[in-house]
Amino acid sequence: MKLHYRSDGMANLRYRKVKAVANLAGVNVEDKAYEKDADISALSPMGILPLLETPEGNFCSAGTICRYFALTSNKLYCGENVWLKGQVDQWMDFSVCEFEPAIAALIVSQHPNKEGFSIKCDGAKEDIQKFMKVFEEKIAGKKFLVGDDLSIADVSLACSMGQVLPLMSEEQRNQYPQTTAWYLSMVAADANIGPKELPKEADKLFKDKKDKGEKKDKKDKKKEETKKEEPKKEEGDDLFDDDPTAAPAPPVEKPKPKPAKKKPIAKSIVTFDVKVYEQETDLEALAKKIREEIKLDGMVWNQDTKILPVAYGMNKVQMGCVVEDEKVSTEDIFEKIEEYEDVQSTDVVGFQKL
Repeated sequence: MKLHYRSDGMANLRYRKVKAVANLAGVNVEDKAYEKDADISALSPMGILPLLETPEGNFCSAGTICRYFALTSNKLYCGENVWLKGQVDQWMDFSVCEFEPAIAALIVSQHPNKEGFSIKCDGAKEDIQKFMKVFEEKIAGKKFLVGDDLSIADVSLACSMGQVLPLMSEEQRNQYPQTTAWYLSMVAADANIGPKELPKEADKLFKDKKDKGEKKDKKDKKKEETKKEEPKKEEGDDLFDDDPTAAPAPPVEKPKPKPAKKKPIAKSIVTFDVKVYEQETDLEALAKKIREEIKLDGMVWNQDTKILPVAYGMNKVQMGCVVEDEKVSTEDIFEKIEEYEDVQSTDVVGFQKL
């Protein structure tokens, strides 16, 4: 059998899910990877991958392939009990239809140029956190999701969790200790499920607004600590002060220097997106506030503002400015913009030398 798959984004999640089930079920498959833009119409007329090529015919859809592996190997489907199989199917469907679309929505909101789902999904992060709380209660005191054995439901949900838990900080994961422990046990069973090393700091997708406030307070505190008072000059300290009774020295004429040729000032046009946390944020007002409050020597704001869609009801504001390269860097601008409470992130769209 041959497993055809794409190696990018959410498609890679589906491949890892299928591959993990194949390994745990003891099914041997040959892998065939395709780039995102590869033409697969001859293989899959609907363009759906992963696709399993078998002697009897082809299967597409990760869930279908996982069930096929479980049924043909008589493993990972909780035996012959119809009730338990129904529970496995329920978790599989919930993972694909509810949990994974929320994950995709959150990721697509940061990468609007990538292909995304057509389903509207507002508040993706809130949906994920809600699901995590429910799952934490369900998995408490249990080794596996359904019955006493590992099933394709465990593998499917663990692969999805492998997209979320690495984005959280250690403090955030501590809210879901049962889920985290269960996930790590799944990763130990098969490395395709997800990473076993989980970071201490949260990814920007999961950073709270309060994190920005704390970051700003730390910067301000550091500036105060490093600021040094200049020593005051006291009277009589200068041994070389001029004698007020002495006659002034005659002025010395200096040769006039040749006028130096002025070098042209290097400038650049910077275009960037500003993304926010809340759908209700007034982006026009935010752009106006940024232009009015952020003034840097060597920077001139472009007065044009564009409100552009991101995904699932969220919008972003696109702004621009002209900067003198020696005086201003994009980091100077973005650092000040990201101090605003409503701002989630800033991303360069275009950078052109004048």
